[in-house]
Amino acid sequence: MNNGFVMGKVNDFESSRGYFIGQFMAKYGRQDLVTDLIDIGWKKLTPDFKEIPHYHKIGIDINIIISGHVTTIIAGKKYELYPRDFLIVYPPTVLDDYIVHEDTEVIVIKSPSVTDDKYNL
Repeated sequence: MNNGFVMGKVNDFESSRGYFIGQFMAKYGRQDLVTDLIDIGWKKLTPDFKEIPHYHKIGIDINIIISGHVTTIIAGKKYELYPRDFLIVYPPTVLDDYIVHEDTEVIVIKSPSVTDDKYNL
């Protein structure tokens, strides 16, 4: 941290799957980006992306579509997401699937940042 702020490029965080702030950032050598308040990542998804059905017990999961097109399935119902759409998933709602139709960029936010709060089905 430099005088109360950190500046960087999201492209530098491929090793952390696009996440650049959160409780787990120390394991990537970035103690200056560790917080238990929030996880934020900029993800580049391709059509071969696979998401295991999962839920969170504590964290609220927010996805904002920057570019591209995805279909998400929640409780067996399909929802189409395009640029400028967002999805907020409250615990303990299960995200069944996330189908990427074309290269897609998504901002992913989870609050609070809690290690091991992803429960796969």
